[in-house]
Amino acid sequence: MSPRFVGLPSLAFYWRWLICDQLLRLKHHAGTPFYKGSIQKILENACRDAEKYVTSNIDGVLMENMNDVPYVQAKHLGPETTAVMSLVCGEVRRLVPSSIPCGVQVLAGGNKEAVAIAHASGLQFIRAEGYVFSHVADEGFTDSSAGELLPVKKGCSVPVLIGSGVTAANLCDYLQANAVIVGTHFKHNGQ
Repeated sequence: MSPRFVGLPSLAFYWRWLICDQLLRLKHHAGTPFYKGSIQKILENACRDAEKYVTSNIDGVLMENMNDVPYVQAKHLGPETTAVMSLVCGEVRRLVPSSIPCGVQVLAGGNKEAVAIAHASGLQFIRAEGYVFSHVADEGFTDSSAGELLPVKKGCSVPVLIGSGVTAANLCDYLQANAVIVGTHFKHNGQ
């Protein structure tokens, strides 16, 4: 059994994550191409899934707008995404016990928006895309955001966690983050 933290320390630690597939993949939000006009339905689905996962002994919850495809790049994100995700994340945070940390990622590369959502919703962390480096991904070019995000982070208490691609070999490259999310690195032959 792994430890559970309400606030995350700035020291490195090992933390087993069970990623909650349905909770991660919040339905299409207002302001995205396939939005169907039902914020209430998005909220109900997320809350129903959160209640299921709470009984499944999870270590943490990470919510993201995975279904908002095609992704809108951060520079084109409208306030609708931040507003809807703040509402949903706040409700999920109220349902999930405080001993289970909750976080958010806003695709694609909406790291400042994620900090705002986490701060408004009482979440414990964000997952930042392209924090240290710029890259080309399926949604196009993603700028690095450390320079923009660090001053924003100083104005609130939400820690920054780095995920995707962290290994024992490159861990030192991410020491400025409060913590890291490590998942795939622990797999062997896809298991």
